[in-house]
Amino acid sequence: MKKLLALGVKFRAGYHSSAKAEEAKQRGVDSVAIDFANPEALQLLLRGVDKLFLISGNIPHQDELELNVVREAKKAGVRHIVKNSAWGAESEAFTFAKVHRPVEREIEASGVAYTFLRPNGYMQRSKRRALSICLPGKPGSVISTSEISPAWLQRFSLKPATSGKLTI
Repeated sequence: MKKLLALGVKFRAGYHSSAKAEEAKQRGVDSVAIDFANPEALQLLLRGVDKLFLISGNIPHQDELELNVVREAKKAGVRHIVKNSAWGAESEAFTFAKVHRPVEREIEASGVAYTFLRPNGYMQRSKRRALSICLPGKPGSVISTSEISPAWLQRFSLKPATSGKLTI
């Protein structure tokens, strides 16, 4: 969010904690406390939003909660949803895919323009992973890039997909 603020991008951030939303307001962020299970709270969050960046941590009932957000986004007139998903989600062959793909299908059927981000890693974590692989006595694993094409995502590389008025 620091980068978005520095760039002068207009956005609204939703927090699952009232205290964190208030802290963000003190830093000049248009923010609200939200509950993905509460349609009224989602309406407040989505009011006037053109683009929605939908990202949530691995939480219980994540798929159901994100489906609520997608449905409320459509009702609110959101024109573009950017969904942070998981690499291989289209297969529904593993746990993360089974969480993300139903939400992707709902977005596809909504008629709202969309972008799915399907990274299989984040650059911010690569240094830590490299250290765990290289340091003696530290467990680690190496993924063969001859079998897959890594789709690493750098958090600051999201600007093209998320520029404009959006919700994080």
